Amino acid sequence: TQSTWVKMEYLIKKNSVSELEIFLLSLQKSNVHLTCLDFWSDYGRLLDKFKQQKPIHKKLESIIWRLLGGARICVLPTQVQIKVKQIACTLLQHSPGKDWEKVKLLVDLAPVDYTLLETLLKFDWLTQNQRKSLFERCSRLIGTQSIEFWQGYRAFLEASGDPKAATLCYDRALRTLDKSKLNEYFQTMSIAPEY
Repeated sequence: TQSTWVKMEYLIKKNSVSELEIFLLSLQKSNVHLTCLDFWSDYGRLLDKFKQQKPIHKKLESIIWRLLGGARICVLPTQVQIKVKQIACTLLQHSPGKDWEKVKLLVDLAPVDYTLLETLLKFDWLTQNQRKSLFERCSRLIGTQSIEFWQGYRAFLEASGDPKAATLCYDRALRTLDKSKLNEYFQTMSIAPEY
C-alpha cells in the first residue's frame, strides 16, 4: 500500500482532480485495499491533511459516501466498516451543512457501535427529536448487547424531561437485552452518562 500513498500524494500535490478521481475509482475495485484497516486509517489521515484543498478533499470524501451508499460495504470486515463510518462521522462533524440523511445512513446499517452513536449525538445541530430517532434506529442493531446504549437512552429521556418514557425505556431494556447481560445491567443502573 506504500506505493498507493505515494501516487495519491503525488496526484494531490499536482492538484490533478480528474486523475485522482480515476485512481480512487480503481482503488474501489481492489479488495486488497478495501479490506485493509490500515488503508482506511491512512485514508482518514489523508482527508485531514488535505481538508483545505476543497476540490481534492471533495473527491476523497466522495469515495467514502459512495462506498457507504452501496452494497459493497456490507461484505467488508466489521472493523473496516466501523472505521469507514468513523471517517464519515468526522467528515460530517466538520461539514458546514446539516445533513440529516447522511447521519441516518451511518446508523441504518449494521455494524453500529455505541461509540459511533455517542459521537453523532454530540452534533450540536441535531434536534431532540432527531437524537431520539438515532436512539430508536440503533435499538434494533445494538439493543440486545449494549448496556451502555440503554443507560444512555434512559439518561437522554430523563434529561429531556420525560420520566415516563425513561421508565418505559428501563422496562424495554429488560425485555430486549440478552439474558446474559441482565445482571450486569442491574449492577450498572446507577451509573449513566449525562446528556
